[in-house]
Amino acid sequence: MTPRSAQAFEAGDYTASLQALAALKAPVDAFFDGVMVNADDPKLRANRLGLLARLHGAMNRVADLSRWPPAEPMPSTQHAMKLVILDRDGTINEDRDDYVKSPEEWQPIPGALEAIARLNHNGWHTVVATNQSGIGRGLFDMATLNAMHLKMHQLLAVHGGRIDAVFFCPHVTEDRCDCRKPQPGLFHQIGERFGLELDAVPVVGDTLRDLQAGVSAGCEPHLVRTGKAAPDRMNDAQIAELVAQVPGTRVHATLDDFAEWLVARERAQKPASARSDE
Repeated sequence: MTPRSAQAFEAGDYTASLQALAALKAPVDAFFDGVMVNADDPKLRANRLGLLARLHGAMNRVADLSRWPPAEPMPSTQHAMKLVILDRDGTINEDRDDYVKSPEEWQPIPGALEAIARLNHNGWHTVVATNQSGIGRGLFDMATLNAMHLKMHQLLAVHGGRIDAVFFCPHVTEDRCDCRKPQPGLFHQIGERFGLELDAVPVVGDTLRDLQAGVSAGCEPHLVRTGKAAPDRMNDAQIAELVAQVPGTRVHATLDDFAEWLVARERAQKPASARSDE
């Protein structure tokens, strides 16, 4: 860390610390690109990649710490953790055909952040499982992805909400990984991280692959009519065809509608005595 970044970090101003680290990338690139002319030297390339890797690692650590301490304590092992797994693009934020490539392009869907906060306030923990092949395609780097997620966390905090963790796949289809949805690898990672079986854990997304990945891990599928499933992109017949491929899928207009449905279902399932104490 630089003195400026370290000072901001010690003061608890993680945003300023992250910005100070991010500001180092351009000078590092300029030094190696403009001053060091022997760019074909493998040792020089290794030094550059090593320095940038350390810079990105520091940014990742600050971005992670910027979400702590938790808004509420993690549940004790004596009680089952209430978890919802959310897709990102098209579910929480506006989708783009040319990929969301910067914090400026990351724009929340109206009502989505409030929906996450509503889930949190009713005891639900939320995590994100998202394909981010823009990294593998070279459209943006880890520092930019961290900046997008920092913006998401900051905007969500304004509404009193919190996302516990973001799990992402940086690969393209040709990599044949097991974490790119519709493969269930991200969901297995989530289960391992939280020590949970994902049976009946709700998964919410706007595409077939979101639902397929979740169901493969035992999740309960929910489709929202935003993003790629928005009414101006898919008609009712196309939605019915999609839902038929994932039996048991419930369809909601928005993430906010899903949150309202989930909270109402939970209340309806409580004994009358428990409801009267609320």
